[in-house]
Amino acid sequence: MPSSWPSRARVIELARRALTSILDFVDARWGYPVQDIANCLAQWLDEDSHAELEAAFLKGYAGQAGELGEIPALLPLAYAHRQLDMLSFVVSSDALSESELTEWLPVVARNLRRLGVVHAP
Repeated sequence: MPSSWPSRARVIELARRALTSILDFVDARWGYPVQDIANCLAQWLDEDSHAELEAAFLKGYAGQAGELGEIPALLPLAYAHRQLDMLSFVVSSDALSESELTEWLPVVARNLRRLGVVHAP
């Protein structure tokens, strides 16, 4: 990221004070395609239709990009990374109130268990 770009905290501060919204390009990363796919699909991890949506997305992606390679095998790890990345951001930025955080944490834990990253006690 160029040093002339505002910090994430500054962008959030400006967005909170603005009369209009901004587009969130934070998730648009210069990384491996599996990261971008996981970032896109992670918002539906908690939905029953996630597997169907993922399969349709990957079929469409393969139709445009060609061979999927290791992407399907790496998606669970990329989803887990996304969950932990969001958890870190939310906790460090006070983005949620205490009551909202109390409701959201079990969803993150359930998703991590579903991905096989965290095992139930």
